[in-house]
Amino acid sequence: MGTIFSSLNVGRLGLLAQQYAMHVLGNNIANVNTEGYTRRRVIMAPTSSVEFGSGLFFGTGVKVEDVQRVRDTFLDVYLRNELGTLGTLDKSNAAYKQIETIFNELSDQGRSLSTVLSTEPENSAMRQTVVSNGASLASTFQHMRDRLYGLRMDMNTAVSTTVEEVNTLAAQLQELNAQIVASENEPHTANDLRDQRDLIVDQLSKLAGVTTRDFGDGEMVVFINGQMLVSGNTVRTLETAVNADGLYEVQWSDTGGAVDPSGGQLKGLLDARDTTIPSYITRVDALATTVSICTRRPRAAWPSAIPMRCSTRRRASRSRTRSRRAASGSPCTMPTARCSKSRRSQSPPASRRSTRSRPRSTPISSPTATSRRA
Repeated sequence: MGTIFSSLNVGRLGLLAQQYAMHVLGNNIANVNTEGYTRRRVIMAPTSSVEFGSGLFFGTGVKVEDVQRVRDTFLDVYLRNELGTLGTLDKSNAAYKQIETIFNELSDQGRSLSTVLSTEPENSAMRQTVVSNGASLASTFQHMRDRLYGLRMDMNTAVSTTVEEVNTLAAQLQELNAQIVASENEPHTANDLRDQRDLIVDQLSKLAGVTTRDFGDGEMVVFINGQMLVSGNTVRTLETAVNADGLYEVQWSDTGGAVDPSGGQLKGLLDARDTTIPSYITRVDALATTVSICTRRPRAAWPSAIPMRCSTRRRASRSRTRSRRAASGSPCTMPTARCSKSRRSQSPPASRRSTRSRPRSTPISSPTATSRRA
């Protein structure tokens, strides 16, 4: 049998373990709003048993083995993939919003170019109005193009800024890798350092769509679209080089190879700068060219790039058909419900026609009536 002191020691160890658990619980509550903090959990285990007598073993209490983070690796991978998608869509959405603002500046100035002179072509005041509206529309087109080009240059500057942020976070990640490996050589987990590293990886995922691989020895390898960015104590950096168009190209500083991120804000900026904005610049140029061509030609010679509405075509076709038939003297054969002219020109029924064409007869007076008048 154990002594009274061994029993008291079991109680003491239990109180100490639970006190440590309460301390971890309070720390969890205190950091509930701390960015990057991961909830901790106390891992307890029984202490070594003591043998009393022949084959009798009695427990000696409980001890705290470790404090682990409550974190799911699968959810980390899924979250970082979605963060990369979020970063791409975030920058694309910002670009489209600015493009929408630019196009909202285009008013209805160009509508009068095709309608004002069609009503009174000899009116000099209307002619001057059309000329003034045309000049204003041309200025608007040029202003829109300049704004789009300026937006493209802003995206280009943001690419350089994002590359610098990626390099800064990669250097911090390399330092944390070294600290975690050195700390976990001792018998405990570097929870705080791991939280800091996971937070940096989340930020890198949103910036460049990185992927990770943890080998379990404290080191984490980070990739950008399959190419290594950080591995243990090794870190690679990105750089920007100006191409023939005056735009920044992202490349690896050690090899000079092109960097093609699979997600993140960097991909959204590159897509907006190289694809989205140039396509709208091309559309504005095409629209300005088409308007210039149409205003110099008669309406009948307008190109098919700006077709009339279907209802307008049908009305114009009917009008031309009626005009040709009226000129040739042929009757209108269009349905009665559609053609009011056909309804007016239709002859009345036979019974009504005979009644209207019959001459009014003089009433025959009777002898009695004649004598009365006499």
